Amino acid sequence: MDSDPSAFPLSLASRRMGAVMIFSLLGVMFGGAVLTYRLVALPAYLASPLHQDLWRAGHAHAALFLVLTLVCLPWIDAARFSEALRWGVRVLISSASVTFPAAFFFAAPTPAAVEATPALWLLVPGAILLASGLLLLVWGLLRRAPNSSHTHP
Repeated sequence: MDSDPSAFPLSLASRRMGAVMIFSLLGVMFGGAVLTYRLVALPAYLASPLHQDLWRAGHAHAALFLVLTLVCLPWIDAARFSEALRWGVRVLISSASVTFPAAFFFAAPTPAAVEATPALWLLVPGAILLASGLLLLVWGLLRRAPNSSHTHP
């Protein structure tokens, strides 16, 4: 296997974004340890199904959207975009890894919470940002190259 970084198929920008996402997964691992500690050592956490459910959802969505961003990076590089638009799409898609967990974590900040706080509404802008990024990515992948022949499949 070639260890030359220039042989890696991702652009420098996507490699940097990927490094940030992979580093962020360490935070998700730490979050898993925190949830395990709460399950084992905090009776108040076990007594609050709302808190448990929202914090598990926050943790799971953080990992899910970090991995989704990593999966999308080569596709973003392949899209017919300017580099500025590529960065925009990277940021739009990766923003879900922050907005979704924040919504869940802040919706039940303590085990004493009996109903979700309005922070759960952060899911709406998070979903809009994510959907915008994904739709732009699809558009960039399906765009024809300038002066492309219409006779090729």
